[in-house]
Amino acid sequence: MSELLNLDLVRFAWEAKTDVLNIPSFSISNGQHTFIMGPSGCGKSTLLNLIGGVVVPQHGKVILNGVNTTQLRPSHRDRIRADTTGFIFQQFNLVPYLSAYENVLLPCQFSQARAENAIDQAGSAKRAADQLLLGFFADNVPDFNRPVAKLSVGQQQRVAAARALIGNPALIIADEPTSALDQDNRLRFMSLLLREADRRGSTLLFVSHDPTLADQFPKVCNMRQINQVPMR
Repeated sequence: MSELLNLDLVRFAWEAKTDVLNIPSFSISNGQHTFIMGPSGCGKSTLLNLIGGVVVPQHGKVILNGVNTTQLRPSHRDRIRADTTGFIFQQFNLVPYLSAYENVLLPCQFSQARAENAIDQAGSAKRAADQLLLGFFADNVPDFNRPVAKLSVGQQQRVAAARALIGNPALIIADEPTSALDQDNRLRFMSLLLREADRRGSTLLFVSHDPTLADQFPKVCNMRQINQVPMR
């Protein structure tokens, strides 16, 4: 498999103070769904911000899909992030007054590449959103035209996952998105997420403190192994 992500000699500190990340080497291959676990405060979210190009390290390289993002201007990093990376946040970050359809379609408004991918795959971005939503809601289909704030927490989570996947981004970053769910709903959501990622050729990077999810991933890493900064 070709390499999707590579971190090499990466060190990062907030406001140039003590390092919070010291990562000699970390990589993910295309299609290699990866689970990273570790307790709160171990640098998981900072690592995701580095991978997504939200921040850049003081030292080292972050290479995503063949591009060294540490050498790019902020506007170019924003473009790379919009084109290649879908995010599923712990709090979902949906726009509450927009419908499920409108939320899922948002990445296509910010990325021409993802809009074109959606059109190529389904004939239109709207149809691609419809296919994703039906894939996540096959067991219980709500009204996708209602404001998303009127959906349950579990339903909002599925909308957030569909939004991350539209347009087939190379990488899906999921930051503790199952923390509000019970075990049965957690496992059901994970099954749907992995299935839809495989269908679209996207690679999932899933971060959580919940070790019970690890056996669903071919690659499992512990932040204590990735990050050489001693944890308190």
